[in-house]
Amino acid sequence: MSRDDQVVSDGIPGQAQEAVHLSVIVPVFNGEPFFVEQLEAIAAQECSFKWELIVVDNGSTDGSAETARRFRSRIRNLKILSEPEPGKPAALNTGRAAARGRLLVLLDADDIAAPGYLEAMAKALDAYEMVSGRMDTVRLNALGAQEEYVSPDRIRMWYGYLPHIGGGLTGIRAEAWDRIGGISPSLRVSEDIDFTWRASRAGVSMGMAPDAVLHYRRPTRAWPNFLKGRSYGRSSVWLYQLHRTEGQPRISLMVDLHNLRLVLHDLLHREELWWWRVSYRLGLIEGRLEECARQRVWYP
Repeated sequence: MSRDDQVVSDGIPGQAQEAVHLSVIVPVFNGEPFFVEQLEAIAAQECSFKWELIVVDNGSTDGSAETARRFRSRIRNLKILSEPEPGKPAALNTGRAAARGRLLVLLDADDIAAPGYLEAMAKALDAYEMVSGRMDTVRLNALGAQEEYVSPDRIRMWYGYLPHIGGGLTGIRAEAWDRIGGISPSLRVSEDIDFTWRASRAGVSMGMAPDAVLHYRRPTRAWPNFLKGRSYGRSSVWLYQLHRTEGQPRISLMVDLHNLRLVLHDLLHREELWWWRVSYRLGLIEGRLEECARQRVWYP
């Protein structure tokens, strides 16, 4: 099947080629039941400029694509694309190729963009080439799952190396995306870290969009949370393999020792959702050690 055959564009008839200022790109793989909440939030955005939504269905076997089609009468410029190559990088690059906006905003299917999100991102992109929204972990998560892994008010350095903007929090000028070279297809997880690091080394200016609030959703069960932590642990080794020649340092063994101390604390005190935090941290440790052994590299 050719790329042209894979593309299905949905929207109000006659509006497909309308000029837009900003393109929202949302990759989705089996996004039910939460995808509809994100689509509702996007449809409700009030902006002083024209924008489009590009949904990239990445091989979903649930009703994600049909859920998106139900919004064709509410979202003036809506495209629904199909990208059969597995992995978020392929979906994002497909969305970028179809985007017509000078500005790009990336969102995940299971989060919720707060009112004014797109307007605030566009405003911040007047000052910076790449921006991060603010993450809220309170609205969509139980009390024990509300701790912050990223700062809500500044861009954090990641793994002691360079700044990182989370994939679902990213706003970027299209010209800067193209200058960086898009999302690397070699990573299935932590592609956003690699993308931000390459942007930083390319001299892309970065800043916060303080009024762009994203309600972030975490897994609610222990096993999915363990698998998420494991995937991040493994990807940290992949990133080190890719970036160590550019100056990325090894992380200290103290990082895993700190995580083990937190695991022991939760096992002893068993505060709310203790099992949720334990599963994630054990996943991080197991994933990193597993991949170090597989790659024969010391990155504890």
